Amino acid sequence: MTQAPRPVLVIGASGQLARALAGTGGGDDVVTAGRDRFDALTGDAGALFDAVGPRAVINASAWTDVNGAETARDGAMALNCEAVARLGAAAAERELPFFHISTDYVFDGKAPAPLDETATTRPLNVYGESKLAGEQALAEAHPDAVTLRVAWLFDAEGGSFLKAILGRLEQGQPVKVVADQYSAPTWAGDLARDLLKMSHEHPSAHEGTAGVFHYCGGRHVNWADFARAAASLAGDRLPATADITEIASSDWPQPAERPLDTRLDASRLQRVWHIGPGDWQAGLRAVIETRYS
Repeated sequence: MTQAPRPVLVIGASGQLARALAGTGGGDDVVTAGRDRFDALTGDAGALFDAVGPRAVINASAWTDVNGAETARDGAMALNCEAVARLGAAAAERELPFFHISTDYVFDGKAPAPLDETATTRPLNVYGESKLAGEQALAEAHPDAVTLRVAWLFDAEGGSFLKAILGRLEQGQPVKVVADQYSAPTWAGDLARDLLKMSHEHPSAHEGTAGVFHYCGGRHVNWADFARAAASLAGDRLPATADITEIASSDWPQPAERPLDTRLDASRLQRVWHIGPGDWQAGLRAVIETRYS
């Protein structure tokens, strides 16, 4: 009797990446563990891993409320650092490949870009601090783990920048979008596809495959350019011509300061893992078609 292949276990179920992983994996190849099955803050990770018997674990759970983290530091640290360390340690004990998602917000956006993995980290906000602490804790708990730093993740659902902008444009409202923050948007579908590809290979099987890598979603833009690209693809499905005004970050104060330039150099990922840049423009087309289908 042929034994069924071991699945990839995804910690999280409702976030942008977890949904994309479930949709990309299909069938029984991906098992998601949302809060109804596993609480990343208090759950027994080892028991979960033993019950599922995965070939690899992808941590897609995180505190992602950047502004909210400023007044909830303990909560952000608990989910983005302490939970990551526990998950990593349980995976290491079972020699399970472990993949974790971090952020470009570990940088202050003031150094010359594109930024490679050796660039100095200096978070500007609590969210970035918690994610950097998670990277460091994971490196200690599971030295063979892989961390991908990702910028500006988006999909067709969730409370994303893209959904907010399209919502206003669909109501015929003008929007003001910052034009001095630069990075590469990342489509959740691209990231999910590449993570599943990586999960088929054990990180320790190839020299240098562990540690921190930068993932690039495509060509670099600013937020205003991204908003205009979305409006252009939406086209006549909007009630009026999109009215998008560029503003500076200083004109849109928020509780958490954002880095201005976090263009990531992802050449190491391509060299070591043979994972090239994603294509956020193709992803944006897919998201727009899904939204208006």
